Amino acid sequence: MPYTGEGGGFLIGIESFGNPNNSYKYEMLILDCNLYLLGLDAWTYSTGKCGAQGNSLWTVWQPKPGYYWTLFRIYDKNDNLIDEACYGFENPY
Repeated sequence: MPYTGEGGGFLIGIESFGNPNNSYKYEMLILDCNLYLLGLDAWTYSTGKCGAQGNSLWTVWQPKPGYYWTLFRIYDKNDNLIDEACYGFENPY
């Protein structure tokens, strides 16, 4: 979703159905496809593993024009990966 606040960019987030005792950790990573094709370090953004009050985590991302893969992960209280999803993203601006 476009973000028009300070600095602009896109608001991206991850949400789970629940978060027992606020024990889940959420992580968002972004791979720049253009850098990947050039053989360069393509992981250009990461929130790291973040705890959350409630069942979601949001961040503002300010990408350059290009193509990206967005990877969303959820971990349990023991850092075991319990779910992940990957989506393509194009920033034509």
